[in-house]
Amino acid sequence: MSDIQNMLAKSNNGRIDIYHHILPEEYVAKLKGIGITTAIGREFPDWSPEKSLDFMKKNGISKAITSISTSVLGERVWQDRDKVAVPDHHNKMPHILNGITSIGMLLSIWAIVMLSIWPAVLGIALVIIGKSWYLDRMVWLYRDMKHLPEYGKWLY
Repeated sequence: MSDIQNMLAKSNNGRIDIYHHILPEEYVAKLKGIGITTAIGREFPDWSPEKSLDFMKKNGISKAITSISTSVLGERVWQDRDKVAVPDHHNKMPHILNGITSIGMLLSIWAIVMLSIWPAVLGIALVIIGKSWYLDRMVWLYRDMKHLPEYGKWLY
C-alpha cells in the first residue's frame, strides 16, 4: 500500500470537516427579513443539527468546525460589484487569491492521481491559504462597504 493509501485508510476514523456549513433558523429568518432569500442563486437548504450530525455520521466525520462569518456578507458585496462599485484596493486581490486556490486544487488533484504525497500537501496548503486569505479580504470588503444603506442593514 502507498503512503497516500495508508493515510486515507487511517483518516476514515475521525475525519474533521474544517468548513462545515450551518444555517440556524434564527440566522435564516434574519437574512430573509432583510431581503436575502438565496445563496448564490439557490434557496437556503432545510438545515437542522440532527441532519448535520447524520451527514457527519454517514461520512465518517467526528468533528466539524463551524462559523457564521462576515466574510459571507463580503462575498455578497463582491458578487454585486457590477451594480455597486467596490473600492479600487479590492478589485484585483480576490482574483489573485482565487487563482492561488485554483492552482492548489489542480496540483492536489494531479498529486492524488500520481500518488505523490508532497505535491498533494503543497496543493492543499495553497487551497487553504488562498481561501482563508480570500475570506479575510471579503471581511475587509464588507467593512469598507457597510456604510452604504443597501449593505449596512445586513448586520444584526
